[in-house]
Amino acid sequence: MNHRRKIWMGVGAFVLAGSAASAGTATGELVDAGPRIYAGEAQAESAYLIAEAGESGEAGHAAETGEAGESGEASPTSEGGKPSEGGEGGEGGEGGASADPATDDAAYFAELLMMRGHLLTAQALLDAGEPDMATPHLMHPLVEHYEPLEAALDARSVPEFEELLAAIGGGDPANASEVSAKMTEAHQAIDRAADGLDASAKARGLVLLLREAAQEYEQGVKDGKVEKLVEYQDAYGFVLAADAVLNGLSGAEISAEATEAFHGAVQTLKKALPTATPPAGGLVDAGELSAAVARAELATSNL
Repeated sequence: MNHRRKIWMGVGAFVLAGSAASAGTATGELVDAGPRIYAGEAQAESAYLIAEAGESGEAGHAAETGEAGESGEASPTSEGGKPSEGGEGGEGGEGGASADPATDDAAYFAELLMMRGHLLTAQALLDAGEPDMATPHLMHPLVEHYEPLEAALDARSVPEFEELLAAIGGGDPANASEVSAKMTEAHQAIDRAADGLDASAKARGLVLLLREAAQEYEQGVKDGKVEKLVEYQDAYGFVLAADAVLNGLSGAEISAEATEAFHGAVQTLKKALPTATPPAGGLVDAGELSAAVARAELATSNL
């Protein structure tokens, strides 16, 4: 992402991922993290590699060498012990839209949907018994989306829910029932934040969400295999969020053409993203997803 990111490292502390401070050190400060990786993503990647490699020994090697992370991101330090800023820098590009969520309802709704998508991914991984993989997705709503929404929430007189998201991001994913209860509260807060948006804004926001899902998939999947797990899982959650909102939009001030295009795009993405823990191979080419999203975008161009 290009905007500033608050990095949650446990109850009561934000730290700068990639700073000279230890990743586990509580600083009690809000800092400008920029587009750097934060704690949890490399752990999730490593957990996936271990599960995929079994007893082959490859996962252990990958975790030790930093191959488990995202391009340039998995290794927390470079030569001389200094933190590595890493290739793509976290989830660069994820941020919904270039429009200002404080004044653009579609961009605002897209950010809320991405926030929901991260929670849905985290829940799916907790349900699958993968708390390590769930960890970064529990952090994403706060570190990726809440800050760019603060002004938008204030402008719409929406009660803040930053502390709730902080509690989710700093919670223990091994205690799935407690974390899930807090995520339910977060979903309710997101619902309240979206109250009053008209169908046109929601449809245009849905296009932004689907576009982001396709981009995340393209970053995460190469040659039919997952190379960047977190991106794949982000796309998975975004599609779940899109599917849920589409059910509420169908027939509600949205043309039949747009509804059909949306359903086609969502079904294409759901087929490409069958589970939060992806299959070993055989995933579809990202071009199929981009084409489906483009059709939905075209169908809603007059909204």
